[in-house]
Amino acid sequence: MWLACSLRHWHRGFLMIGIGIIGGGRIAAGHAQAVVANAGLLELRGIASARPERLSELVGKFGGTGYADWRQMVERPDIDAVVIGLRNDQHLEAVLAAAKAGKHILLEKPMAMTLPECDRMIEAARAAKVKLFVGQTQHFFAVNQAAKKLLDSGEMGRPVIVTDTWYKPFGLSVRQPWFLDRAHGGGMWFMNGNHMIDRMIWFTGSKVVGVRANISSPLLGLKSDDTAVAMLEHENGLLSTLTHAGYDVGDERWIGEFICTKGMVKVSTFPPNPGLWAARKNAYEPVPFEDFDAMAAEFRAFGECVRDNAAEPVSPEHARHVMEVMLAAEESSRTGREVRLR
Repeated sequence: MWLACSLRHWHRGFLMIGIGIIGGGRIAAGHAQAVVANAGLLELRGIASARPERLSELVGKFGGTGYADWRQMVERPDIDAVVIGLRNDQHLEAVLAAAKAGKHILLEKPMAMTLPECDRMIEAARAAKVKLFVGQTQHFFAVNQAAKKLLDSGEMGRPVIVTDTWYKPFGLSVRQPWFLDRAHGGGMWFMNGNHMIDRMIWFTGSKVVGVRANISSPLLGLKSDDTAVAMLEHENGLLSTLTHAGYDVGDERWIGEFICTKGMVKVSTFPPNPGLWAARKNAYEPVPFEDFDAMAAEFRAFGECVRDNAAEPVSPEHARHVMEVMLAAEESSRTGREVRLR
């Protein structure tokens, strides 16, 4: 069974990996563009969305066959892998169905709603011998990769204080109703807290063993959160702090800062001021890096791991740990106590 599956994917790697996109939300166009950017490795063969106008728009622009029901698309034999961008509380059903159909899976973060759901996904993918690649996009930004390389080089010494601060407009006018309700996986913590936790684990190279947090909605009064402050204790003894807010109006800034024993590193991933800086003496100075399309790079990494039958560049176990920390932070906020992770 394994040999036949492996040979099938090996053979298709010399042709193209057929991709089906599940979900027509805001990120769907980015998904489709990333497939197109990897022509020769990936080929868009289907798009599924329950919104007819949106489906017509996406198919008209990017091609492929349109489906009102993603379940029909998943059964197509010439679709080798699916990209899942559904509502967060719909991830589990789609992953299990895709794995059962033998499709490789690129799943938008956050991975799931609960840890048992994460476990079911991992078990299903492993049993079906398909790849399960959760889209922790922070690993694929050029500026983040440059920051990671600098931190890992030892040139700046050992990190002592680590902070990640992200303030942005919530964007109420462009959010679907589900995003305003935590019961469906909505809110800033599930959307962006996931990125921030992922960055801290990846940048520090150390899992989290303890969490203290406060997560609430004091700015907009929604059923989902708009503000979060969290302190993470890492296995290596380092403490990192996360501060996030989504407000009604205002500018956006996202700065990660590392105070190390031999200097300081600052990284900003998104506009209006992306960049990487290092302070080796008294002042920050820019660190040059070559930029590239992060989502195209992520999809290329996914396609290559399918083609080569290699391990996922970001393991599902890593994505599960990110979820574990996210949920522990919510528990800490509810109880007012620190939560220790196993």
